[in-house]
Amino acid sequence: APDAPLIASVAVVPYAPVASRVDVDPVTPEDWEILQLHANFVEEELLGQICVLGPGQRFPMWVYGRTRINLQVTSIGLVEQKQALCVRLARDTQVVVAPKLRAKQEQFDAQAQRQRELEGSSATLAYELRVQDPLLEAVAEGSAGQVGGLKHNEWNCTGVVH
Repeated sequence: APDAPLIASVAVVPYAPVASRVDVDPVTPEDWEILQLHANFVEEELLGQICVLGPGQRFPMWVYGRTRINLQVTSIGLVEQKQALCVRLARDTQVVVAPKLRAKQEQFDAQAQRQRELEGSSATLAYELRVQDPLLEAVAEGSAGQVGGLKHNEWNCTGVVH
């Protein structure tokens, strides 16, 4: 009932280990398609929007503050082989997003529509995401081949979307 009180349980977790790898799935094919179109934005903003995740957790990711995509944690890899109620994401956490494709006919129709919209575009089905610390964005822009003052070979974290 809409007027029923919401009951929540809250507990302090004194320590959340850093995840070495987190696998997530888009909840819908539309979430996957939006992620494909905005992979660079998602990789830059991930830590700014979420930094603690739990096994099986479903969480939103806002793209440009207007569009929400929903992702769900499917597995978590830890450097320390312990059980954890939740984990922290860090700059060196690998985040892997598996594709969520449409049904065959729906996929064919969507691809045909996308092809018409993206004539001449070089869209691919694989993306690499670097989980970046939002504080790096405050660093002045560097020269060509640099992001946030870091040279490309100084990035110490990757994630793969495929």
